[in-house]
Amino acid sequence: MPSSSIIKGIFFILTASIFYLFVNALASHVQNHLPITQILFLQNLIALCCLIPSIWNNKHFFQITNWKIHLIRDLAGLASYYFIFLALKTINLVDATTLHFTGPFFVPILSYFWLKERFSPHVWWSIGLGFTGIVIIIHPSWDVFHAGALIALLGAAATALALSAVRHLLLKGEPPQRILFLFFAVSALTMLPFCAVNWVAPTIMEWFSLVAIGIFAIANQQLLTKGFSLAPISYFAPFAYSSIVYAALFNWFVFKEPIGIRSFLGSAMIIIGGSFTYLLAKREVRIHKQLEESGI
Repeated sequence: MPSSSIIKGIFFILTASIFYLFVNALASHVQNHLPITQILFLQNLIALCCLIPSIWNNKHFFQITNWKIHLIRDLAGLASYYFIFLALKTINLVDATTLHFTGPFFVPILSYFWLKERFSPHVWWSIGLGFTGIVIIIHPSWDVFHAGALIALLGAAATALALSAVRHLLLKGEPPQRILFLFFAVSALTMLPFCAVNWVAPTIMEWFSLVAIGIFAIANQQLLTKGFSLAPISYFAPFAYSSIVYAALFNWFVFKEPIGIRSFLGSAMIIIGGSFTYLLAKREVRIHKQLEESGI
C-alpha cells in the first residue's frame, strides 16, 4: 500500500475531526435558544442539499436494497447526534466528545452478537481499559449516574450500532454516497414533524450557525468516507480520537475552561484503549494473511 495514500488518509481523518468539533461546538451554542430537533432537521436538510449535485445524473443511485439495514444505520446515526447534543446541555465539550468516542468499544460487542464475529482476549482487554477511562471521567461515586454522562454513553452506543450497520452495508456492496444520502434524508424526514410542532424562529446569526453546522456535518462525513477508502479502517481509526484533543484545546482557549485531571486521565485511557483495539485487530489480520500465503 503506497505510503502517500496513508498520509492522505491521515490528513482527511484529522480534518474530519476538526469539522466534527465545530458541529458540536456550534450546536452547543444555538441550542440555548433552539430545540435540538430543529437543529437536527436543518443540519440534515442542508447536508442533503449539499449531496444532491453529486447524484443528480446517476440513474442507478436509487436502486436501493437492504432497506432494513439502511434504516438501522440511519436511525442509530440520528440518535447518536441527538444524544451528543443533549449531553452538551449538562456536561462540557471535552467530556461529551470523549464519552462519544467510546463508540469503538461497543462495536466488538455488537459485532459479537449481531455479526457473530469473535475477538481475541487482548481486544477485550483494550475495551476494558477504555471503560476504565469512562468511569474516571464520570467519577466513581453517586455521580456515576450523572444524566449528561449516561446520555453521552447512549450516543456512543448508537454510534457503534450505526458503524456496525455501515460495515454491513459496505460488505453488501452499497456505495458510500448512497449510505450518506439516505442517512441525511431519513434523519431530516424523521425530525420534520417534531420541528414543525416546536419551531422557533432563529435569529440571523443563528441561521449562519445552522448553515455552518450542516456544511460541517457533510464535510465531516465526506472526509471520513474518503479517508477510510484509502486504506483499511485500522490504519486510521486511532486518529479519529484527535477530536478529543481538539475539544480540550477549544474549551481551553475559547471558553477558558482548563482541562481537569479526571478528564485528562480518562481521555488518555480511552485514546490508548481505542488505539489498541484497532491496532491489535490490524496485527491479527496481518498474521492471518501471512499464514494463508504460507499455506499454513
